[in-house]
Amino acid sequence: MPIPLIMFNHPCLFRQAMLATLDHSQTRWRAALTTPSLPAVWAGLRSGLPDLPNIEVRLLRAPNLSRFAERLAEVLREETLRHLESRGGGVDFVRHPDRLRTT
Repeated sequence: MPIPLIMFNHPCLFRQAMLATLDHSQTRWRAALTTPSLPAVWAGLRSGLPDLPNIEVRLLRAPNLSRFAERLAEVLREETLRHLESRGGGVDFVRHPDRLRTT
């Protein structure tokens, strides 16, 4: 039975990497949902697909960021944490400026 996938529209680096890996391993798949919308991806995931394994999320930053880039990194980190915590998922924030792990 093919694996149902929820994907962003092409071009998307995650989509390309995922499909290349599945094709290389000769894993059968089918597009359950293709969308340009992140809220649609979340809705599709909540629609009854099997639970997915935990993932590690990282924010990698260059040293010596501008004030604007530093603030952007802070906002991304805060919003990611807020989103994960609101979904009831465990969050393990590692006190390293470039790492955020979910559990």
